Amino acid sequence: MVTGQPGTYTVAELVPNGWAVTDISCEGQSQIPTYGDADVSVNLEAGETVICTFENSAQGSITIEKLTQGGVGAFNFDSPELGSFILDTDANGNPDSATFSGLASGTYMFSETVASNWTLSDIQCSGASEGTTITIGGAGDFNPGDQGVTIDLANGDAVVCTFVNDADGMITVTKLTDPAGSPQSFDFTGAITATLLDGDSSNPVMVPPGGYAVTESAVPGWDVTDISCSDDDSTGTGNTANFVVAPGEVVNCTFTNTIQRGTIIVDKVTDPAGSAQSFDFTLTGTNVNQAFSLTDEAAPYNSGDLLPTSENGAYNVAETLPAGWTASSVCSDGSDPGAVDLAPGEVVTCTFTNTI
Repeated sequence: MVTGQPGTYTVAELVPNGWAVTDISCEGQSQIPTYGDADVSVNLEAGETVICTFENSAQGSITIEKLTQGGVGAFNFDSPELGSFILDTDANGNPDSATFSGLASGTYMFSETVASNWTLSDIQCSGASEGTTITIGGAGDFNPGDQGVTIDLANGDAVVCTFVNDADGMITVTKLTDPAGSPQSFDFTGAITATLLDGDSSNPVMVPPGGYAVTESAVPGWDVTDISCSDDDSTGTGNTANFVVAPGEVVNCTFTNTIQRGTIIVDKVTDPAGSAQSFDFTLTGTNVNQAFSLTDEAAPYNSGDLLPTSENGAYNVAETLPAGWTASSVCSDGSDPGAVDLAPGEVVTCTFTNTI
């Protein structure tokens, strides 16, 4: 209230921190007052009593916080009302934030430009009273693909919104063969497309956190005998690796393929049947040198597991012929006994018939 001698009077408020003068109104004056941001000047005339009302509103604040998982980086934000800014997480994983204080009630929008090899995985806000409305994305709650938040800020509220980003992970596959050094190639499809030889690894593929499958195409004569992955979550089933990638994680799955072994059976037949004569044999090949003897009534000789010819070359079955005997021989797959062509998983029987 302004009373006193006629003249010009100015009334100003010393505004406390966290408050703003949002309205000044006067009544009882004959001349229009001059209003400032936090003051008013009144031309008081004789006999007048002027009452001026100062209305104060608590100022609000908005903090935008950046949290990263699986890595660190710099992230660009934009607000049509408050401008652009950058939040940068440090090497210790500490979050970065920007606080805008002294805000009047009103609508404020913030959006993030998601950097490459990152996924915006969540936006969470707190500090809103019943008077503040927060809309994340277009639906209200966070959904994959959302990039921003709209805050209808009430007086005095201090809102904090945290944007969470997950670093992409990386996946690779490696090929091993038994025997080592096989020239056989193996095709992979799914999250990784590659053709690999023994000892090869695929080019790395960057992927957002989640689950991914890579399948090896079947190769006749070869079995997938092991899939081992570098983390505890990823597994192999059949001929498929199932990757489970955490933020920023590097996962490799190694496929081991074993070629199916073959067997050579050597049988002895004599004419006349039942001869007690013993016949000496050798079965040779790369890193194979087996010596054995057979009679007509002896059980056929079993070579045990042998690498197929594709991996180890042909095999030679040779007989040392005793004096007075003639020989003929035939193998069940049509191979010459001196160059048995053993396929993966094949059993070849070579029969030597001797006549005295």
